[in-house]
Amino acid sequence: MRELYLKTLRNAVDNFYSDITNNNLFKINEVYHLLTFVGLSKIQDYENSNVENSCSLFPFLRKLTLFCTSDSFDNAIFLKNKLFKQNLEIQIIIIESNISNKNLYLKILKTINTENFDSIFFDTTQGMKTISITFYKLGSELGIKSLNWVSTHSLKEDYNLFRCVDNLRIDFLSNPKNENYRFFKLLNSSIDNFDFKNTSNLYKSINDNEKAIFFESLSFLFDDSHIDINFFKKNVKNFIFTFLKLSSFSRKKFQEPFNLLIFFLNNTESDISIVDFDSLSKFGFEDDVTEDEIEYLYNYLFIPFLLKKIKNIDIRKFIFSNYLSLCFNSKLIDYESNDPTYYLDILNKFFVKRSIEIFKNKLVFSNLLKEQDFDFINFSMNKIQIEGYEIFFNSKFIKSFFGKDLKSLVLKKLITNKNKEILMDEIIDLIEVIKIKNISKAFSDLERNFIFLNNELNDLFLKEQLNYRNIIKYIPNKETRLTNHGYTIKNDYNYPKIYIDI
Repeated sequence: MRELYLKTLRNAVDNFYSDITNNNLFKINEVYHLLTFVGLSKIQDYENSNVENSCSLFPFLRKLTLFCTSDSFDNAIFLKNKLFKQNLEIQIIIIESNISNKNLYLKILKTINTENFDSIFFDTTQGMKTISITFYKLGSELGIKSLNWVSTHSLKEDYNLFRCVDNLRIDFLSNPKNENYRFFKLLNSSIDNFDFKNTSNLYKSINDNEKAIFFESLSFLFDDSHIDINFFKKNVKNFIFTFLKLSSFSRKKFQEPFNLLIFFLNNTESDISIVDFDSLSKFGFEDDVTEDEIEYLYNYLFIPFLLKKIKNIDIRKFIFSNYLSLCFNSKLIDYESNDPTYYLDILNKFFVKRSIEIFKNKLVFSNLLKEQDFDFINFSMNKIQIEGYEIFFNSKFIKSFFGKDLKSLVLKKLITNKNKEILMDEIIDLIEVIKIKNISKAFSDLERNFIFLNNELNDLFLKEQLNYRNIIKYIPNKETRLTNHGYTIKNDYNYPKIYIDI
């Protein structure tokens, strides 16, 4: 049995090394600190512990940190004695079995905060739920890699489980910050598509149970098989009941969508419109409202939802004309349009005539639900933030974009513009401000510099294993009919000259 186990172990290790080498994930020789948890689980006589196996993976390991509880302390001592080597420092840290996530997070962070995170590995094979969550959180935030020894189990005749000797593998995250970024981008995409059931399941997968409960409640509200305002108002009551049982932290995070939804429970007695919809999501509203106001908000929330869910034009037309506002009974409406603004404009014009205070500033309900900071890009002298992901750099060329020359002014305006784009006339205004005489040469230099900037960024993205390439799009001069006369350019070109595509 021992021989078969060792053969399976060698295969797992070989596959681990092969994956690292073939995909150039990291340098195994640079890993010097392993952190893991020692529990109460027993191993068979023919097996090694996961801690032994993990230590053997890293030939230059210099430090081993064993977390344990008072109950598993003896197991930790046994491993320390078994693994003792002159060049390996082994420390045992006892944690309370009921330790909070916050305290455990701080304890582990204190253990590693003076070290190079690229040289640390977490072994998450054993452990309480608390430590697994904390390892994952720290790995995602700090870029610390982790591994997990996985084996299948079978049921014996006495109904006890035993690990299969011939099935062993190593699951690992080589770039957890990137995995975290991709996960939350998937979450936000799911929210944008009003797929709240899937969003709930995604949160369950990372043990964020309160958000999972919140989105599951929303999935009953936004149900394309029940498009009816009375059904919606009835389910809002269930949603509010669930919401109020959440922690104060979760309630605070989702206060704005809550304010919008609780509006439907106001009494409908007044004949006078008094609701400021633009401030509704932030401040809420508790007073008598009109039926028109309830209907308006229902339509406003459901139009983007239905456009995502209903692609069949005949069904869409039927639902809009029968279950939404009377304004959608017109034969002139183009139901092939998937642009929410098109329908909201029709809705707003209709309710303005009915003396309803409409949303003057466009409100996107899904944006109130998404994880923050995952849809932007920002630069500083030594750091790039892109969709919640931070990249630190030491590139002299990128740093040269933080001066007072044209390329620096253009980049600053590009980043700070709401749509992450800059128009031809905006660049010409900057050229005039810094008094550049040769406009044609200025644009040629600008194009060349932004091509080089993209190349520098691509190198950083490649190193960080991100999929981005050429995120800054520069429209070549020949496509803008560039002349030396600024006014000609302004008149001929009204589209973005440079924009960011992420």
